[in-house]
Formats: sequence, structure tokens, C-alpha cells
Amino acid sequence: MKKAVLRLFIPLVIFGGAQCQFVRPEDYQEVHAHVYYVAKDGNDSWEGSLEHPWLTIQKAADTMAAGDTVYIKEGIYTERIVPQQSGFPEKFITYMAYPGHKSIVDAAGNGTVFGIIGKSYIRIDSLDMRNAGNWGILIEDSTNIEIRNAKVSHSRLENIQIRGESSQIVVEDCEMSYSHRYSGIDIYQYGGRPHDVTVKNCIAHHNQQFAGIASEQADSLLIDSNICYSNRLGIDIGSGDRNVVRNNTIYDCETGIALSSNEDSEVYENVIYDIKNEAIYSYCFSVNGEAHARNKWYRNIIYNCGFGIYESKWDRQGNEGVSSDQEFYNNLFYEIGIHGAYRAPFYFQGPTGIKFHNNTIYLNPNYDAIQLREGAINSRIENNIISISGDRSSIIMDSSSTTGSVVDYNCYHNRIRIVTGPGAHSIGKEPKFVDVENRDFHLQLDSPCKGAGKNGVDMGAYGW
Repeated sequence: MKKAVLRLFIPLVIFGGAQCQFVRPEDYQEVHAHVYYVAKDGNDSWEGSLEHPWLTIQKAADTMAAGDTVYIKEGIYTERIVPQQSGFPEKFITYMAYPGHKSIVDAAGNGTVFGIIGKSYIRIDSLDMRNAGNWGILIEDSTNIEIRNAKVSHSRLENIQIRGESSQIVVEDCEMSYSHRYSGIDIYQYGGRPHDVTVKNCIAHHNQQFAGIASEQADSLLIDSNICYSNRLGIDIGSGDRNVVRNNTIYDCETGIALSSNEDSEVYENVIYDIKNEAIYSYCFSVNGEAHARNKWYRNIIYNCGFGIYESKWDRQGNEGVSSDQEFYNNLFYEIGIHGAYRAPFYFQGPTGIKFHNNTIYLNPNYDAIQLREGAINSRIENNIISISGDRSSIIMDSSSTTGSVVDYNCYHNRIRIVTGPGAHSIGKEPKFVDVENRDFHLQLDSPCKGAGKNGVDMGAYGW
């Protein structure tokens, strides 16, 4: 086995202080791993050194062992890459653009740019991958894969697909755009169930056939601090358990965040705005036979959307499933209701055990607020502030949804028509927000909602 070579960064030091300087990989000191180079004027019969680089990235993929790195110099490489070896812990095999160079891998409409199948400890860093006939990057039955600082665009299918028994995958600081048919990134059960995948600080846009970020039957996902815009859906997480969607910004989509047939998942501290239809679409997706239960949505800020929440036990094909014990709290909704009044902006269709508390709702005129129907029993709607002008209803329940339901400790401002009664402890007063014009919906110190909620907490999104 050949001896590996690692090159370490050595800063330029000048007497009287230190001066930072751009340091090339060839200026590193060799210690333990091989470093190779690919360039447009290279030759695959050479040794892959700086002076004699290879011509193709696949030559590097055929050669590299654990701990090795290939630096890819400026240019467009029309090829498809299949790594042949795995790395080891702390000895990743790394494919990386040469510092300061724009390194593009173009599949020219054929196959997959990077196909990582049954491998581990591989890193792709700072490459631009485009025009795949299938996927930009396919990760299948692989572990400990890192995709960082990459751009993946114009793939015929998903720009990135992670599938099968893949785990410990990180996609960070990447941009996924203009997939032709599906999503920017998809985490998908294909002969297995992916888990422990992180998508963080990425931008997903103009994936208009489906979602910026999507999953199906994947567990323990962390979807964190991404920006999704101009997709059909911002984020779509289906049929998984213990998933976390947090700190994301979603705008200019048909739907904001969709969560279907998840159990024990959390969606929090996201900002969702300029959405044509539902900001939150939460429902049972019965195809995989998994329940939709015990999920939490909290501390989200949602505005300028067609609808706030659509929660249902029915999937899009009209099949019934189990949807129960969803909890929505400490969310701020304003400027909700931007087209059509064919259903209430907060619409609960059949799920049982809904907990909707400590939310602030500031609706556009001429909309009912909350409607529960088709057996949405055992709901608790408490400590909310519902404010709007216009003669519409705050809360509507059909006769099949009243069993076991509690509606109390809410503030209704400018809308007092309530089918089921307001509750003994509810109030009909102006909540005295700090500054509605500038969208500050905290409560003034003399607000009647201060301390008026259940157990003496403040009503609304900022009551705890």
C-alpha cells in the first residue's frame, strides 16, 4: 500500500507580526496524505502532481485512497464521476476546487454528475455541478458523506438525491436550483430508509416542479437555516419520525412547509411569507401507512399568505389516515388571507386532539379565522389572540367536532360571532399591540391580554 501524504497550511510570518497571505495547496508541508491535481491541460497518463496534473476527475476517483485529496483547477469538465474507494474516519477522500478557481463539472445531459454508491467518508467541496441527465449528486447506501460549498443545477431529476440506507450525511452551504422535474434536494426511501441527514445553510430555488427540500420515509433529519424560494413547495417532509425543521426562510412558493405522516417531529423558528396557498400544510399521507401524530409547530413567523394552516387526516388523493395530537403554539400570523375565501385560513379537517394555543392571528378583512370539521374532536383552542375587522366568525365547529373540545381564554378583537361560544374566560377587547403598522405584535404593558391567559400567562404568540 502506498504511503499517504498530507499537506499542512504554513502561514507567512514577518518579524514584528503576522501577515495573512493566500497560500496554494502546493505550498503546504507534506506529512501524511497524497494530494493530487486535475487541470484542463493535464494528461491521465501523468502522475497527477501539480506540475503534471491529470486531465479527468474520474482518473482521481479511480486512484485515490483514504485521506487523499484532489484539487480541480479552473475549467469545465464534461464527465461523470463514480468514486471507487471509501475513506476512513478522519481520513476523508476529498474532491475540491482549487482555491480561487471556478471548477465546473458538466454532465452534458447524460447520467449523474457524481454517483456515490455504497461508499463512506467522501467529501465534495466547492464544485459547480450541472446539466445531469439524472441527478447532479446521487448518494445511495452510503455513510459519512459531506457536500459543502457546492452548486448543483439544471438536473433532469433532483439536483441532489440521498436514498437507501444512507446516514450521517451533511449538505451544507450549497445551492440547488433549476431542477427540471423534481426537487432541489430529496432524501428518499429507495430500498432502505435514510436517517441522520443534515441540510444546513443552503439555498434552494427555482425547483418549480416540486420542493426546494423534500424527503419521504426518512428519519432524524435536521433541516436548518436554509433559504427556499421560487419553488412549488418550500420544504416538504413526508413519512418520517423525529425530524427537525428550524430557522428556515421560505418565500415566493405555492406552499410554505408541508409535513405529512410524521411522528414526533418539530417545526420551529421559521419565517414563511409571500405564499400563494398554505403557509403550513400538515396532513396524513396514507400511502406508506404511517400515522401523522404528536408533531409540534412553534415560534414561527408567517405573513402575507393565502392560508395559515391546513391540517387534515386526508391525503391529496382523498384517502383517510390517522392524524392526531398536533400542537401549534407561540406562532405569529399576520396578513393572512390574500385570495379567495373558500375555506377558513386556519382549517382543521378531521384530526383529533389538536392543541392550538398562544398564537397571534391578525387576519386580512372578510375571512373567518378557525374552522374545525369532519370529526376534529378533543381540540383545545386557548390563549390565542384573533384580531380582524369585518363581520366574520372567529371559531367555527361543525357538529361532528364539538365532542371533548375546549375553547377558552382567547381574545377576540373586532370579531365576536363565534358558533360554539367564546368560553367563560375569553375577552372581546382590543389587545393593544405595540405597533401594528410596523408589525410589532408584542403587547403593551396595559394590554388586557397581559396575564389573562390560562394559568396567568399572556395571551398570544409571546405568552409562555
